[in-house]
This record gives sequence, structure tokens and C-alpha cells, in this order.
Amino acid sequence: MVEKIKSIILIILVFSSLFLTYQLWYGQQPAELIAEDVYERIIVEKPRPLEEVFYPAYATVTVEGGYYLLNEADQEFAKIWSHINQSLQLPLNDLPDESDVISDENVTLLTLYFRPGLPTGAEVPWLKDYPGNIVYEIKLKQHNSEIFLVAENSAEEFRHISVVSDRTKNLLLEILANIYENDRDLYFLLREDMFYSSSGRGLNLPVPLFLPLKPAVMTKIVLVNEDTDRDILLKTFFVDYNLARVIEEKDGGLIYTDGEKGLRLTSESLEYSNPRLEESRVTFTYADALKNSNNLISYHGGWPEGLQLESLTSTGWVNAVSYLAQWRMFANGYPLYTLIPTKVIFNDRGLVHYSRSLYFPADSNVSNDEIITAEWSEALEAAVKIYEQDLPGLRTSLRLEAMHLAYAVNASGTDYYGEPVWYVQISGKSYLLKADTLTRVNEEALK
Repeated sequence: MVEKIKSIILIILVFSSLFLTYQLWYGQQPAELIAEDVYERIIVEKPRPLEEVFYPAYATVTVEGGYYLLNEADQEFAKIWSHINQSLQLPLNDLPDESDVISDENVTLLTLYFRPGLPTGAEVPWLKDYPGNIVYEIKLKQHNSEIFLVAENSAEEFRHISVVSDRTKNLLLEILANIYENDRDLYFLLREDMFYSSSGRGLNLPVPLFLPLKPAVMTKIVLVNEDTDRDILLKTFFVDYNLARVIEEKDGGLIYTDGEKGLRLTSESLEYSNPRLEESRVTFTYADALKNSNNLISYHGGWPEGLQLESLTSTGWVNAVSYLAQWRMFANGYPLYTLIPTKVIFNDRGLVHYSRSLYFPADSNVSNDEIITAEWSEALEAAVKIYEQDLPGLRTSLRLEAMHLAYAVNASGTDYYGEPVWYVQISGKSYLLKADTLTRVNEEALK
């Protein structure tokens, strides 16, 4: 009798164990857990169409003695791109002989420069009849009484010419007339024979560089950092972030990790990584990569006004290849350089890395600290000397890949400000120099 009772109890325990295991794996969760701890994946901002967020890096207007430089700080820049943007989306029309249009005898009124390049084809809004090409320059050329758009890639292996409509022509000429009437700083196109360092080294110029003809007047500006909603950001990365382990840092930063991916949040930045996804390839096109980068930054924080896509390149090797997209915030027409860049790394498997640190001009953003910048040649000489000190004995030719005035984001107490600097990139090495004294800015001191 005792043995039967034991057997019955054992059977009950076995079935209870099986039932509880089933409930654990497949049963409904308690109502309080569903209400409080389980979240749907959300997005911060719905991605806007590419034609609304993708802009040229800058434009040059040809004038006597040099060029006027236009960028996102100029109202005329946005209007010009709006008209050309629409023209690139229209069906093609009959064209004259190409050599007649691109002849040097015809005036180039304006040139748009795209960094990264503008994709073409059915996947994007622009030049749908020319799939697979990437445009880096669009010239506005005048031939007889017509205005033509000449779109080219960097090696001039691809060229598309179209005539703009009479209405668009009149609108563009009106905008240019307004630009001519206002006094602006003149810029010149740097040539390789214009500079030799004190050590006798010249420079190669892989891309067009436009520099101010005269020293500029700049002012330190007051900035505010991006105000983010931590709960919403967490929900964009973790379906249920309450299951993630939380580590609090001494500086107030918080690290969330579920054992595979991690997110670090501070009052000034965020950094996310998912190393498990690094081993992958990319099979999508450049146009798809552009769309994906737009989606990712929109989902995880949004694409605010003043933020421009600065580069879109592939990175990695063999079985660990990804796309790297990087953005840059602009203030008063100058880019802002921060300690943590705003960038995403992604591939076929998903988002591998994301960092974000954005600052915006305050409502009253101009201080009284005006400076006169050093001349471009002095700034370039100073950068070359630092390069030679950092890499002594290296005698390879120097590539000047970028040079412009900018702001370096610093802090004084709880206040943030942008300090005027010269940004110079030589053979992959970047330098920030104070715009007037040309003292090197320690990048680790940036905010």
C-alpha cells in the first residue's frame, strides 16, 4: 500500500513538473509583467524621404576673382538645391551636342559638390534612367540662352547633361543675381603648386579644396547638447530593457547590457555596440546603404535640422565587411567637431555600432570673443610640421584630404561652447588647430 502511494505521488510530481515547464515556455505571462516590463520596439522618428534629408556638401558660385562658398547656413543654398533636386527627378529631354555644353568657353555659373556621392537609378529619386552611377559634382553651365545641368562622377567616366526648364532657369538666375548683389568672403581653388612646406614637401590634392582668400572673422559660440529621452532610446535598442543588466559609472553614465549587445548613455552622448553581428558581409547596393543609414539614425534619435551626412563608405575585410555612415552637425555654416562622432556601422545582419553626440547653437549663441583667423598657408604649414613630428622619418608624399574652418566643442563648467579652429586632414591624420594661434587642440579634451 505504501509503495502504491509513493508511486502515485511520484507520478503527480512528474506531471506537475511537465505542466510547469510547459507554462514556463509557452504559457501566458502574468498581467503585471505584460503591463510594465514588455515593450514593443519603437522608433524615435519616422524616416523622411531621401530627397528631404540628403544635401550637397557645399556649392561654389563663380564670381570675378574667385568663388563664393555656399552651404546649409545659406538660404540660397537650400533654394538652389530644391530646384536642381526637382530637375533631376524629371524625365530626360532632347540635348544638344555634349561638347558644345561642356566647352570651357561656356561659363560655369555654379557647382554643387556631393560628399558622399549622389546615387542614381530607379531605387532613388534622381536620374532614374542612369542606374548604378554615383554623382560627385553637378555644374550649372550657360550655353547660348539655355542653362544646363552637367552631372559627373569623380573620374568623369559618367556624364549626364540636361537642359533646365525656362521656369527653373529664371528662378535659378534670380537666386544667383541676389547672391552677386551681396558682399561675401571670396574663396579660391587650391592648386598643388600653391604650397610647399618649409621642409620642401609638396602636397597631392585628391579632392577639390576651396579656401578663404583672406583671414576670416569668427566668434566663439555658445552651444547646448541634445536633450534625449533615455527611456525612448532604450526601447529602440532593447525590446525589454528591464531584462538588461545596468551598470552605473562614476560620472553618472549608465551601461545597459543583455550579454550580447550593450548601450552606454551619458548626458552628452550614447554608444551602442553588438559585436556578435560583426562577422558578416554587405550584399546591398550603395543606394540601399544610403536608405539604411537614413532609417537607422531616424529610428535611434532622429535626423535634426543642421545635421548632414558627411561620409558613407565600406569598412572591414573578408567576412567582416560593413558600411560606415558618419554625420556632422553645422552651426553658422561651420562644422562642429566632438569627442564622440555621430556614426553608424551596419551590414546584412543589422546594426553593429552606433554613437551619437550632438550640440546645437543656443538661442543667444554668439559671445563677444571675436578672433581673426590665421591665413590658410600658415595653418597648413603648422599642420604639416605636426604631421612630421608625429611621424618622423616618413618621407612619402602628403595628401591634403580636407581643410576648412570649423568649431571644436569644449566645455567650461556646465556650459558648452564652440571654439574656432582650422581642421586639416593630411594622409589620413586629422588635426585641429586654434584658428588664430594655430595651437594644437587636444582631441581628448573635446566634448
